[in-house]
Amino acid sequence: MLLNRRRLAALALVALAGAAWVYVMPGLLNYLYYYQALGGLRVDVSGMTMSNSSSSWTFSFEFLVTNPSPYAGLGVVSVAYQARLPDDPLAGALGVGSASPGVIIGQYSELRVPATFQVTGPALSSLQEVCKQNTSISWSIEGSLGLDTRDGIFSHQFQIPIIAPC
Repeated sequence: MLLNRRRLAALALVALAGAAWVYVMPGLLNYLYYYQALGGLRVDVSGMTMSNSSSSWTFSFEFLVTNPSPYAGLGVVSVAYQARLPDDPLAGALGVGSASPGVIIGQYSELRVPATFQVTGPALSSLQEVCKQNTSISWSIEGSLGLDTRDGIFSHQFQIPIIAPC
């Protein structure tokens, strides 16, 4: 049975609409997970180690930035941080640093960003006094994570406690 032109045009229009729907659907679903990704984003610190010399102590660690959602499209632009001794609020920041990874975190993935800071001068003397009395140091790593999102740059604040050996 032959299809007349109207039925053929209607079928072509239905097929085109279906193809467009299939084409748009993955992007639409990704868009729906955007706020879940922003709300669920986690920043942790892993593996702080220390190396020392007579004039400075250098601390190295990694930031673990985790996207626990199916959203793809959060870009990590920067990580700015400072390390404080939470037991000594008058000491101020003993170490500061930043990193600029410039990468996108994939779905359900984790990004590792290496970081270091150095303690010298009077702050080093304070830290050496703390280590004479203890075998480890309790740090508070505070900072912000710069995210490149569909709405522009977003700043995610964090404060992470970590214990490192002296």
